[in-house]
Amino acid sequence: MTLLSRTARRGVLGVLVAFITLGLLNVFTVPPMLPRDESAHVSYALRVADGDLPRMDDPTVKGVIPHMRTRLPIFTANHPPLLYAVVAVPLEVGIRTGRPQFGLRVARATSLLFGVAAIALAAVLGALVLPGRDDVPVVAAAVSALTPIVPHTMALVYNDAIGVCASTALLVAGMLVYRRGATRRTIAFLIAAAAFAALARSSSLFAFPSAVMLAALGVRSVRRAIAIGAGAGAAAALAGGWFYLRNKHLYGSYLGNGFLARPSGRPIIHRPYLESLVNVRVHRHMLGRLWDGWVFASRLPRWPGWIGAGVEVPALVGLVLATGRRWRARIAPTRDEMIVWGALLGFCAIVVASVVGFVSIGGNAHARYLFPVLPVAGIAVAVGYSRLPRLATVAALVVTAVANVALWHRFLAANGGVESDRFPITEIQALREAGLRGSPLLLGVSLLVVAAGVAAAARSLGSRGDA
Repeated sequence: MTLLSRTARRGVLGVLVAFITLGLLNVFTVPPMLPRDESAHVSYALRVADGDLPRMDDPTVKGVIPHMRTRLPIFTANHPPLLYAVVAVPLEVGIRTGRPQFGLRVARATSLLFGVAAIALAAVLGALVLPGRDDVPVVAAAVSALTPIVPHTMALVYNDAIGVCASTALLVAGMLVYRRGATRRTIAFLIAAAAFAALARSSSLFAFPSAVMLAALGVRSVRRAIAIGAGAGAAAALAGGWFYLRNKHLYGSYLGNGFLARPSGRPIIHRPYLESLVNVRVHRHMLGRLWDGWVFASRLPRWPGWIGAGVEVPALVGLVLATGRRWRARIAPTRDEMIVWGALLGFCAIVVASVVGFVSIGGNAHARYLFPVLPVAGIAVAVGYSRLPRLATVAALVVTAVANVALWHRFLAANGGVESDRFPITEIQALREAGLRGSPLLLGVSLLVVAAGVAAAARSLGSRGDA
């Protein structure tokens, strides 16, 4: 049985085309090493290429890639090494061939590929959660791909893309066992996803409890359910356990959080966990930053946050309408709904609890820490918009795509090292700064491809099943 219908596949493909194009535009036009964290991530990869695992207080690598921030430590060294082993290849090739900036851009594009996989998995998750609905996979993919901060962040040498890819893979694996039973393929996928998550990013493992719970409830035998959970846990422990034990030994905690002082020298302020949990300002800040939280966000306007609210509030209204309709009809949640949504919401709760914990020990409230919940949020958005006129879904998709392009323009005008702040002169100059020939034609074709992808997704949303 095919998970996605032909209509849904066309829509998801359109979303992927738009995401890849927007991502590649960021790959080439964001100045090398402008994002502060990129120097730490790239230095980690270069140390791995030399056969070494860095410590969080080791200095960044000097003298090999221009614009490296040499006053920062490799504060990302508490993350597992899988991404860094992968992107070390293009970085080393670029350095050895005398084209380090080209190697950096290939490394960025490699990271972007994990984002592509994550979005495809988000669509599959939507199809598994609400089978038979053509709109849900498309909207889940769109929320995961086109929330404006996503193409920008996943186009950098950051580990957020691989982290979301791994956590979504775990959720999909658990749902596959739940929906289709414990076959060799579904169990192998679950075990592989657990191992992948352990080596991708610690936050990827937040999906492990939900995935194992779904898989356990997908089999009738208690003994087999225990064996599945034990096998997945053993795979994760064998793949990445050694690294988290290393963190514990070096930094005093398995995740390595709170080990270093702020590079800026500002004091770290610790807050009680409960105070951080109920701090509305922190949550509002993170949700708003999903729309305007690009690199050097302080240089960007604040209007994208209001556009984000204009896209998200109708979904909430739709969810309220759907809930009210079921309440009036006295339709109780089915066992399947309670299991599936309980697992998904439990995963989201773990992610939010972790972010709150990080903020409480003085960590920054980066919106990208919420990326793992975007596939689940996308499914909920699809349910909400299904109670509204179909044109509303299409309008939200178009507005979000336009916001991506507008924010890219404002970012380049503020940070791209270009003289003009007028569209499309700014974009053309930024592409030329990246060494790309035929910049006017390249920009025009890129924007047409984004529009074509969005149009394909919008067209597929014209046909959708019932909630």
